[in-house]
Amino acid sequence: MCSYLVPPKVSTVLIALFPKVTTTGRFLSNAIEIQPCHFRVNTLVGNIFSPNYPYFYPTSSNCTYQLEPHRGFTLEISLEYLSLRRYACHEDFINIYQMHPKAHLEKLCYDSMPPYRIQTSRGYVIEFVGGNNDIVKARGFHISFKYVPEQKPHDFEGNNQLANDANTSVSSSSAVIDVHGDKVASREQCPVRITSPSVVESDSHFSSTSGILNSTQYVDSDEPFKCQFVFLGSGTERVQITFLHFNLYARMPHFNNVTNRCDEMDHLSAHVLIGTRMSRIEDFCGANTPPRLMSTKNLLTLDYVIRSTRAIRRMVANSEKFGFVLKYHFRSDLGLSEMNAETRNDLTCHYEFNSSRRSSGDIFSPNHPGYYPRNIDCHYIFHGTEKQIVIIHFEYFDVEGLATCDDSTHSDYVLFSNYQTHDRTNRRYCGQVCPRDSIISESNYFRMLFRSNDIFDATGFYAHYQFITEQISQINRVKVTTNACSFTTKSLKWPSVLFFLGIVYKWTSRSCHFQEM
Repeated sequence: MCSYLVPPKVSTVLIALFPKVTTTGRFLSNAIEIQPCHFRVNTLVGNIFSPNYPYFYPTSSNCTYQLEPHRGFTLEISLEYLSLRRYACHEDFINIYQMHPKAHLEKLCYDSMPPYRIQTSRGYVIEFVGGNNDIVKARGFHISFKYVPEQKPHDFEGNNQLANDANTSVSSSSAVIDVHGDKVASREQCPVRITSPSVVESDSHFSSTSGILNSTQYVDSDEPFKCQFVFLGSGTERVQITFLHFNLYARMPHFNNVTNRCDEMDHLSAHVLIGTRMSRIEDFCGANTPPRLMSTKNLLTLDYVIRSTRAIRRMVANSEKFGFVLKYHFRSDLGLSEMNAETRNDLTCHYEFNSSRRSSGDIFSPNHPGYYPRNIDCHYIFHGTEKQIVIIHFEYFDVEGLATCDDSTHSDYVLFSNYQTHDRTNRRYCGQVCPRDSIISESNYFRMLFRSNDIFDATGFYAHYQFITEQISQINRVKVTTNACSFTTKSLKWPSVLFFLGIVYKWTSRSCHFQEM
């Protein structure tokens, strides 16, 4: 393991920034340990961490964190970082419960990426369970919390209870209702058209900015059938689909055909409008919950294809649970409003970050952690003061691409530049591995471009940024070479400084793909 040294002056600053770091380098939760790895929060603002964070959590971890409700306060928790073993959701997970009355609200697994934020006035119990972590070496989680004073109107009625209940939903999503209810009782209503209120259509079944759709209201036949759901927004809106439940009947594979395809069984097929044609995103089947989806333009369709019969489905236990429940949302912000950046109305995806407004924050791809839209250019512009630079560190990176990420490979990519115009040292990144080191600008201006084509889909990226002054940094500039992720002149002291400043949450020796232009 490499050894990083921190200059004495910087160390003094770091102690002031992180008083809760132990002498062993582990972070302490703002809570009292009432039993081994069972904590009770005792402050209005703070953080809770998995055991040994930011190092690897122990095998067979089982920890709980109690956040009691306080009269006159709303409790908000936010997932800041998550690293659990991949494809081990049954062994490594975080359960979130409402405390009073106790009710299970959420289960977070390896694919539950920030940003994630929920709030309530009834308290939370957070349970962390970790399996065998001796080989994969995952780092666990970091959750921040704060109690916010409630601002109640003078003339409130019983409806305030409903408002409190709504606070348990994810804050980034709008309040939704089941606009279908019992209005639809059979597939005779298919195809179903759902439009945004800004679209005027006489043949639309429903018109709502957001709502819940339950597939069981359309399965009334004993025989196979198909039903199409059409979601149409205005010209400036995109359709976002979030699956709340997904479990379609899947027959057991035959010995001579172990590669059953989704289109050969019950499945849901998603299509989006690209140019003047509908393009298929993917077919979803089985019990794996699909990622969150977002349309390229203002149109998205879901084809629900049932190839099984009711008699066959009834042969399976809990057959009444077959189907899906989804939340739809017509939105014009690409799911990026939580970045708290300045936008331009004349550009589709243009976000500016000024250090005068905010010195640090998070950036992510549109619709993250779901599939990012196809055919999109997103600009992330950073403006610091005269003596500032910006550092960007990726926590998650999944941008569909091959080898050098150049145009000949039809790759999606992320590009960095120190100039507003063409920069010969532009760096392109693609693939499924985070850039090994933090990305550091050469001046107070920095530009990041995310570009997707009309072919591939992936879940994008999530990163942290921070503006710092050059006097504090004292770093050597990053030298770009033609070898993948070969940053040859970077000072070894810098990762340690970044870590304690709260920018770097983890290291990795893995490489990524980029191209020098």
